[in-house]
Amino acid sequence: MVGEDPQILDLSFLPRSSQTIFPRSRSSSRGAFPSEKSLGLASVKPGMPLAVALGKDDVVFEISNVSLSNRPDLWSHYGIAREAAVIYGTRLRPLENPKSKIPNPKQYSKLKTQNSKFSVKVDDRRLCPRYMGTLVENVHIAETPEWMVKRLTAVGQRLINPLVDISNYVMFEMGQPVHIFDKSKMVDIVVRRAKEGERLTTLDGVKRVLDRDMLVIADYEKPIAIAGVMGGEDTGVNKSTSSIVIECATFEPVSVRKTSVRLDLKTDATQRFEKSLDPHLPPLATARVLQLLQECAVQGKIPEVCFVVDVSAKIAVPKFIRLPLEMLDHRVGMIVPRAHAKKILLGLGFSVKGTAKEWRVTPPSWRATRDVSIPEDLVEEIVRHCDYNTIPDTLPAFSIAPPPVNSHQLLERVLKRFLAGAGFCEVEHKPFVNPKEWERFGLEKGAHMEVVNPVDIGARYLRQSLLPGLLGDVRTNRSVSDTLKFFEWGRIFSPRTGEYSFKKSSKERLPHQPVTLSLVICQECGQEEMLRLAKGMALTALRHAGFKAETKISAEQQHPAFQVGTDFLVYANGVCVGEGAVASALLITELGISGKQNIGVVNIDIDILADVRVSQQKFLPLPEYPTIQRDLAIVITENIVYKEIEKTIRSASSAILESLELFDIFRGRGVPVGNKSLAFHLTFRSAERTLTNKEADDEIKK
Repeated sequence: MVGEDPQILDLSFLPRSSQTIFPRSRSSSRGAFPSEKSLGLASVKPGMPLAVALGKDDVVFEISNVSLSNRPDLWSHYGIAREAAVIYGTRLRPLENPKSKIPNPKQYSKLKTQNSKFSVKVDDRRLCPRYMGTLVENVHIAETPEWMVKRLTAVGQRLINPLVDISNYVMFEMGQPVHIFDKSKMVDIVVRRAKEGERLTTLDGVKRVLDRDMLVIADYEKPIAIAGVMGGEDTGVNKSTSSIVIECATFEPVSVRKTSVRLDLKTDATQRFEKSLDPHLPPLATARVLQLLQECAVQGKIPEVCFVVDVSAKIAVPKFIRLPLEMLDHRVGMIVPRAHAKKILLGLGFSVKGTAKEWRVTPPSWRATRDVSIPEDLVEEIVRHCDYNTIPDTLPAFSIAPPPVNSHQLLERVLKRFLAGAGFCEVEHKPFVNPKEWERFGLEKGAHMEVVNPVDIGARYLRQSLLPGLLGDVRTNRSVSDTLKFFEWGRIFSPRTGEYSFKKSSKERLPHQPVTLSLVICQECGQEEMLRLAKGMALTALRHAGFKAETKISAEQQHPAFQVGTDFLVYANGVCVGEGAVASALLITELGISGKQNIGVVNIDIDILADVRVSQQKFLPLPEYPTIQRDLAIVITENIVYKEIEKTIRSASSAILESLELFDIFRGRGVPVGNKSLAFHLTFRSAERTLTNKEADDEIKK
């Protein structure tokens, strides 16, 4: 019926013999009704819901993975159950409850090994604060129980063999990764750092090269597992394994994360260890594994626990946090009922003591591992269980003050907007390069910072210039357009020492990482015109940003990649902030640029520019009188530079010369060899009256 769950019908009336089925066609066919046994329904009764009969009546909770990503205790079904108990107001059954049938691990602590050759040694207590090893003999498990198969399958875990399935089950149930070794394939256990270049074939069949920053589980001969990541193939268990060593440990989370990334090997275990697990979990997980071994054992074959060792550094006791209740109400925005808040904290495992004004709250061990440490964390725990919808909406009351001036941000906005308006396309590259391609041009100068875990092994060094990326874009897009203009704003990484510390309270410094703006112009023009374009773009951009800008010829060549004599320095208010040049013929050929195209580049150090005081801008009224323009062409020798000509023209003219612009350089027919023709636009204006043509002509004659 509609709206009701599917049910099992009474199958007793169905005939057992084959019946002839007569379809519409003339030919007949034979068929049979299936029995309850063949459908797997022999033990069900009529009226039973189909989901129950098929064992599909489990409950599915959809949980946001945001909480899973940050909470180590929520990487287990028991951790989720703890949260659900608080949400639904029900009691959580503790793991230590006798009714749970989990044996107390302390009962095994006095056992002596019957095999004097077996031992556990931890060389690095920092990377392995706790290691529990349990030797179990006479293990006989024919197959994984059906109830465990269903639960593992429901969480997407593939079945491997009974022993591995038990370890995976405990991991999902309690959040503690468990590894089981085949004792017949090993001698003892040593937890140590790997030797440089040491090799291990992991359970996935991959041969992996280790280094000394990785922690391994080894015997006295070779590594047998990568701590917190994956076990080794040689000591893996199978259906015939009868002697095992159960490993339940606590590993340093940063070490596990680094090892996982370096080996490109992410497992269920690494995802839990890197969250910083509760150091009190290993005994409970060990006891749970022992219980399951007994439950799943072949009848009459009881596993024998021969030896349990627990090598542990001193486990820090969680410190209490002071929570002023007035602060709780202030942070939440309403008065939180004290009894309800206390009930929430107690349900989550916190202990609460104190007065009516202030509580002393001690987080449980599973929340004290870099999770809950300040009063605001406690406020979050309370308010998320109080229902955010009950909090009244009120605007915060605070004084509004302008934010501090960020010079880098202001420059970025002004310069990017200007360059976009000037026809440039902004590009952004990853900071990783292969320097070999550019070192011979001087764009990368060696002594690079190498990335430990590179995304691309071929580009594992940090860039020292933005130009390789921009020039690569020119090479890629050379067939798209005859004129290409690109700029990039980003950090470069210089070999020299920077100002920031590598770690807090450390004397070691990070490399110098200045923010840099680089421009590249590629178009068809002469070398001299390209130099003028590059200079002009640098000057115009800085003047637009409010600086008094100028360029000077560089005394020495900045890069071997650029044409000799084209290097120039860029100044802002008298401070050198960058340089530029025109690409050499060798670099242009390397980029695949043909024809009469040239490339100009400009580099500006934004860190230096941000410290330069911006010139105060003065606004002038619109002129009342019109201008008169005249063109002037002169022929001069090649050795005379533009600045000398400009200085001569301005000194010979009167105050009515408003602007001077070079718009053409010509060499060729009609111009003697060794000379060049320069053409200028001269603009004249008077602030007091309208000029006459004669006055403008007289200025030109000077």
